[in-house]
Amino acid sequence: MRLVCSLVCVLLIASGAAGRTRAAAAAQSVQASAAGFVVDVKGRWELARPGAAPMPLTRKTVVNAGDTLRRGDDDPASYVIVALYTGVVEKYVVTRTVPARAESTVFGRIVRAIQQRFEEGFVTASVRGGGDLPDAVVEATPDRMDVSAVLRGLGAGTYTVTAYPVLNGRASSSARAAERVNAAATGAVAIAPLPPGVYQLDVSGSNPAEGGRAWIAVVAPDRYADAARAFVTRPGANVSGDADMRAAARAMARAYLIVLDAEARATR
Repeated sequence: MRLVCSLVCVLLIASGAAGRTRAAAAAQSVQASAAGFVVDVKGRWELARPGAAPMPLTRKTVVNAGDTLRRGDDDPASYVIVALYTGVVEKYVVTRTVPARAESTVFGRIVRAIQQRFEEGFVTASVRGGGDLPDAVVEATPDRMDVSAVLRGLGAGTYTVTAYPVLNGRASSSARAAERVNAAATGAVAIAPLPPGVYQLDVSGSNPAEGGRAWIAVVAPDRYADAARAFVTRPGANVSGDADMRAAARAMARAYLIVLDAEARATR
């Protein structure tokens, strides 16, 4: 009798261990098959995952390879924009299955870091308005600080540049600095130095149509070259599609400025 009981106990323990192993393997499989996340969505879409009930597709949803992103409306403006861990940003306007592709080690890390900022609610999923001045990484200097990367493309003239600190992913309502600068076709445009951090720059000219808005990450000189290089080669940096794609790419860029600032602070 004791022998039978012992065998039963062993079988139950083994069964429980096997169940936990299968559950852990399933969890690892789901994590391993994660392919990216939803940056923006408009209209009615649902996520159809093998072996699971369909669920509404929303911003920040993690998508797996093999998931079907199913369109559920006839609105011609309906779309979903997905950032994949391969470093590609794609826009779907019809039902699509998320492709299985090899993840990029570098781009995968960057997209996951951006995704974390989205999940924390630091950056809105879609950034529109305020003009399309380029966001940039800027080197912190003790004297004048070069912001030519932001003002490039503007016509020659005099502009007012106002800096607002970005805190928790939102621009403060209190200006840190405001300054008049002259922009020309050639030559640097510099403003008074700002301490390391993320800022929103509002640029206005004599003509209301001139100027716009950008975000910058001010980075210490010893981190500047690496941060600037990472920013210009980030996923979505060369998106040149329609307004929806550009807005999503800009939201990702601003999330990444926050990431780069946090990484630079962690090494100081």
